[in-house]
Amino acid sequence: MPLTPADIRNKRFATVRLREGYDEGEVDDLLDEAEAEVERLLRENEGLRAKLASTRLRPPPAPTPVPTPVPTPVPAPAPAPAAPRPAVAPPTRPEPTGAQSAGHVLAHAQRVADQAVAAARGEAQAIFTAARIRAEGVEHGARSRAASLEYEARTAHQTVIGGLEAARAAVEARLDELRSLEHEYRTRLKSYLAQQLRRLDPPADTTPPATGLVPLPRPAVQQADTQPLPRPVSPASPGLLHATAG
Repeated sequence: MPLTPADIRNKRFATVRLREGYDEGEVDDLLDEAEAEVERLLRENEGLRAKLASTRLRPPPAPTPVPTPVPTPVPAPAPAPAAPRPAVAPPTRPEPTGAQSAGHVLAHAQRVADQAVAAARGEAQAIFTAARIRAEGVEHGARSRAASLEYEARTAHQTVIGGLEAARAAVEARLDELRSLEHEYRTRLKSYLAQQLRRLDPPADTTPPATGLVPLPRPAVQQADTQPLPRPVSPASPGLLHATAG
């Protein structure tokens, strides 16, 4: 199918995003130049065709009549010796007529037009091929970059999750240790309070009184006040708890 200026004028290239490609302005300028050149060649071709048609339709000019010369009487010459025959000149090549010249010009114009169209098609095909190769390269690079970013994000997520899991395990272990210290502190505190209560109670007197009255127990408040109470131990300071227990 021959390429026409309308095909070049109405050609629309697909626009791409986030990809490398040729400048649309330069491509449009090239197509405009190709369109103008094809139009010029077509006009020249049409003009040559019209000249050729007019030359073919025009009747050839009538030959100019040449007057016939009147022979003059010449006296008979004396017999002369036979002279060598003159060399026969080669036939001259006839000059081309106007129709032939127009045909040659038309054929030359047709060849030039075909060459221009072929060059434009080849350049357009090269542009399309280069644009497709660049687009594929950009797409491949974008996919590789996306895969790399996804891998980095997944690795960072796993690292953060692993750190949080380790921190949670450490906190749980610390809580278990604090619960154990609290239980031990409560047990020792209860034992200490029970021991102090036993010291406050006087020993029972089994001797019956002479008067029939039950003797009152001797107050031992002063003795109880002299005993130091255990200092509260912070759950976060196990060394103090062990020192008190010793």
